[in-house]
Amino acid sequence: MPAKRRSLLLPALCLLSACTSLPQWDFFALLPTKGQSSTTTLHPHPDYKPLLSYTFYREGQNAIVGITYGPDFHSRGYRVVPELVRRAYGSLWGRTRTESLADCATDSAEDTLRLCIPAERLRHSGGPWDYTLRLNLLSPEGKILRHIDARLNDECPEPGALSHNPDLFDRTYSRNSRSLQHLQQAAARCAAVRLHSQDFLSDKEVNKFLSRETGSTLCRLIARMQPVHTQIMTVTPSGTCTLHLLNTHGAELAEISVYDVTAAENISPENVGKQKRYKLSNDDAATWFHLIKQNSE
Repeated sequence: MPAKRRSLLLPALCLLSACTSLPQWDFFALLPTKGQSSTTTLHPHPDYKPLLSYTFYREGQNAIVGITYGPDFHSRGYRVVPELVRRAYGSLWGRTRTESLADCATDSAEDTLRLCIPAERLRHSGGPWDYTLRLNLLSPEGKILRHIDARLNDECPEPGALSHNPDLFDRTYSRNSRSLQHLQQAAARCAAVRLHSQDFLSDKEVNKFLSRETGSTLCRLIARMQPVHTQIMTVTPSGTCTLHLLNTHGAELAEISVYDVTAAENISPENVGKQKRYKLSNDDAATWFHLIKQNSE
């Protein structure tokens, strides 16, 4: 085989190997509970009256979808046909499966529709999968006017996020690995931790040394962090919050933006995070952000 062809084939085989060994996860457990859920309202253009709104959340062993129709929905003869769409992570061919949710309708009134999706419908084998609620908007003649798609776990990057990343494949991972190694070395030598935060909206600024106990806990958490691929996105920050790790003489060893860190549940099976560089276990992430919030107020 010519050397050039081998050079193209080997990365493809390595990528294929990686795609077939991604970690499974319980997607249902990632859904928000009722108190955490939010409502999305669809305003069609150019008519800005609400067409419909929907919310979804986890309740017991079911995912609940509540749909509320706008005042002109039925007068226009519209109908909604719900579907569940799943896309495979780690697939070079973008495997997609679609199934009807008509059998999950448990309560239908003039202005509402309630779907009760069993947890098993969000735990298919052959994944891991990413799930999307699709509402097909139909005209009075039955023609599909538009698809209204809502990913059921939008905190986590969708399948194929790496291929849309300006830093292709492992560049962000390599950079994050190197910076984390530097951070962890600094955490091992750290004598004090200073927190600096600024809220761009209120202009409130905090600049203080943390207690020895809090600083030690944060350094232990840094030691347990792992690098991830970073999905580059456009964001408008509302503020900054940075930890500065200092030696016994007060000189800075390293610094870390607290927002570069996220919980493992927000990282995709392809190990990608939205604008994130490092991950912690869910429990460790809860401790991390609790301490940061406690000391930023």
